[in-house]
Amino acid sequence: MGWNWDYCAKCTPGVSAKSRSPLSGEVFVRHIARFLNASGLQAKGYHYVNTDSFWGLPNRSSSGDLQPDPVLWPSGMASTAEELHAMGLGFGLYGDRGTHECNGERPGNLGHEAQDAEFFAQMGIDWFKQDSCYVPPASSSAVDALKEYSKMSAALVAATSKPGRRPIWFALCGWQPW
Repeated sequence: MGWNWDYCAKCTPGVSAKSRSPLSGEVFVRHIARFLNASGLQAKGYHYVNTDSFWGLPNRSSSGDLQPDPVLWPSGMASTAEELHAMGLGFGLYGDRGTHECNGERPGNLGHEAQDAEFFAQMGIDWFKQDSCYVPPASSSAVDALKEYSKMSAALVAATSKPGRRPIWFALCGWQPW
């Protein structure tokens, strides 16, 4: 079980720094982690503290990498993951199998599955939710969607099979009415 920042009304980070809640990024994730621990929810099986959309910048780097928003992650995303791991918790991220995340403002994973899986493994991510927005029309059937989800699944397995890497739980979000 786990917690996702999208479950909390008005705490999902917004598009601009002005619209962000005071509980955003690493501050929010660390707050929830401490709460799960202190409240006894961790002992009852809550393990993951997950982000949803708006954890990264709206553009990839010049080399095509996803970029954590430095305003949200001033200590670095990997540092946040390390802190959660020290507490016995896992850290999760959100993405999308299409060209953009569902908000339409952040890059999706389409065509970058191996590169993004490597990024997640390097950051120490333990859980990855891949949504199903902004997919090309040719990818909208259930069969095609499963093929695309399989690309990310295989990429995550490859990225985490390197020595010292943590496994990443893959949660696909196939909400489309196939």
